[in-house]
Parts: sequence; structure tokens; C-alpha cells
Amino acid sequence: PKTTFDSNEPSAMNITEKLERTLSNIAPFLRDIFTEFSHILTKTLVGSHGQELIPNGLHALKETASVVELVMLLCSQEWQNSLQKHAGLAFIELVNEGRVLAHASKDHVVKVANEADFILNRMRAEDIRKASEFEQLCGQTTSERKEEEEICDHFIISSRQRYLTNASRLKDKCLSQMINDKTTYLNSSNPFWKLDPWEDDLRRRRRLIYNSNGTLHDEAISNSSINENDDDIITTLNIDEYLLKQIKQKVQNFLPNNNDDDNISKVDEKDIDKEFSGAIRYSTECSLICGIISIHG
Repeated sequence: PKTTFDSNEPSAMNITEKLERTLSNIAPFLRDIFTEFSHILTKTLVGSHGQELIPNGLHALKETASVVELVMLLCSQEWQNSLQKHAGLAFIELVNEGRVLAHASKDHVVKVANEADFILNRMRAEDIRKASEFEQLCGQTTSERKEEEEICDHFIISSRQRYLTNASRLKDKCLSQMINDKTTYLNSSNPFWKLDPWEDDLRRRRRLIYNSNGTLHDEAISNSSINENDDDIITTLNIDEYLLKQIKQKVQNFLPNNNDDDNISKVDEKDIDKEFSGAIRYSTECSLICGIISIHG
């Protein structure tokens, strides 16, 4: 730092006081430089005969030494010659070395920054690619699951419609067989049916097949009914016709009014006719159960 002087001060001021006032702030800095870099300056600052100057001037570099001693040391002939001869080149080399070190440090920092930027860009691109692949995979999986759900729903709805159609056809077939004229059953042959061992996916046996070994179980009929005369037969037919009329009247109350079968999937009617055609013979009073309908006859 610069020290200002007042020109109006008396010229009779001691030179020592002027030096102390001028170099009071610089002297500690110079002492620190010589002390900290003494191992380098010892080899650099040598006298005209090759002697080392730093060890000889340590008394002036102490903290307790005055500024005058430091000035006298630096202004001596040996120090002046050594500073002019060696310190200038050393300072230039120091500056050049610092410049080279600064450029090398700058190049190293730029190189490391470029490498870090390249690595970060590659990692960012990899993250973006993985995110896009994951998003695409999620979309594909979601679409596949939706298709599977739609197919399962279609199968469930189709099976429900098929079961409903079969049930309605079976109910109509049973009702039509009960409503038909009694004489058609008396004059027709008597085919017999049995339950097929075939099972569906739910292990239900719902198919009837022709039974070639079927029988009417005539031994269950009383002997008196076999030896009836024609009058008794006519009376029985009249009673049966009366019962059929009552059955028709009751069935009409249970018949549905809606026509939902148009919207239900069709079933092969030939199989229905083949499985459920034939005569029905009543031998005693009973209750016919079909689905949720129970008819007394």
C-alpha cells in the first residue's frame, strides 16, 4: 500500500522515521517471502564469490529487526548485484512456469468437463431410450390384456346366451309335448332315451341319447288296468283329455310374453328335435318339474 506524505512537514524529520513510515506495511510482507521461500532463494541469491546471501542476512529478516536494517540489507552491493543477475531471470521463469501451469490446468479442466458432458449425454440418451422402451412395452402389454379381457367377456356372454337358449328351447319343447293331443302318443312308437356320459367344461351331463334297451316297465301296471274294456278306455281318454285341457290352461299362464330369443344365438334345432321328440305316458299322478316351473298332472 502506498503511503502519503504531507509536503508541509518539517524537513528536519529523521530519515529513519521516514523509512519506517513508508515501509512499515511492506516490511512484514518481504520478511514472509524471504522466510517461506528461503530454500529456493538460498540457491538463487548468491554473492560475487558464490557465497549464500540469505543465511548472512537472517538477522535483518527477523520480526524484531527494524525497517532500516532490511533496507540496508537490500541496498548492499552484493544483494543488488545478485538481484539484478539472478532474481530477474528467476522471476521470468516463475512467471512462465505459472503461465504454463495455468494453461495446462485450463486444458485439463476443459478436457475433464468435455468428458463429463459426453458421459452425461450418453447416460441421458440411455435413460431416454430405456424409458421409451418401457413405455412401449407397457402400451403393448396393456393392449394385449385388453384384447384378452374382450375375448373372455365374449366367451362368457356367448356361453350365457347359449345356456339361456338351450333352457328356453327345452322348456318350450317340454311344454309342447305336454300340450299335444294324447292320441298322437298312443298311436306312435315309444323311443327311449338315457343320459349320455359326455360332460361339458363344467362337468355337467346335459345330453340325451337313444336307449335301445328301454322298457315301459309293464310289470308296474296293475293286471286290472290291462283287462279293461273299451268303455273304461273311453272313460280314461276323456279324463286324460280333461287333464290336458287343464294343463293347457295352466301353461298359458306361465308362457313368457317377451321375444328375447331373436337376440340370442341360434341353436341347432335338429339336435333339439332329435333329443326331445317322443311320446310321454302318465301312469300316476305326479308333478312335472322343468327349470323353475312345477306342473301337477
